Amino acid sequence: MGISTKKGDSGFTQLPNTAERVSKDDPCIEFFGTLDELDAFLAICENMLKSAGKTDIANLITEIKIKLTDIMAVNSAETAKNTLWLEQQITRAEKDMPVRDFIRNWPDNSAAYINAARTICRRAERRLITLINNNSAESDLNRDWNAMLPFLNRLSDLLFLLAVSENDI
Repeated sequence: MGISTKKGDSGFTQLPNTAERVSKDDPCIEFFGTLDELDAFLAICENMLKSAGKTDIANLITEIKIKLTDIMAVNSAETAKNTLWLEQQITRAEKDMPVRDFIRNWPDNSAAYINAARTICRRAERRLITLINNNSAESDLNRDWNAMLPFLNRLSDLLFLLAVSENDI
């Protein structure tokens, strides 16, 4: 079977890990689409940083992308473990560079791109809250959805710190 199945031509698609078909604007699809967008944008950041020789942050973003893939698998145990990892990275980043304010200019391209990734992450968090509040996803996964909230919150914090660190270099 090729990539073009034509099953989505009517505006419906299949939910991950189920046989259930839903509208393409279902909150679950919106959420996973936003995670997909975040992953793609992080790849742009990763490539830009590698091209600029900033391998430490590029490697960290590579690791973030791996953890984001774990999150997309909707596994609460992995999500909790990955949230702890993000908290460790935040602690490490804050030791190197205390942040005193939130409002910033982003004259450095890599800082601006990382900050844009942060805003996509925040949107994913909002889409997840909509998903949870609408209870549109399969009920046995609700606990896994709730486990994703701290992960996305920490991820956006870490992305902000990475953008600030790039900006201040």
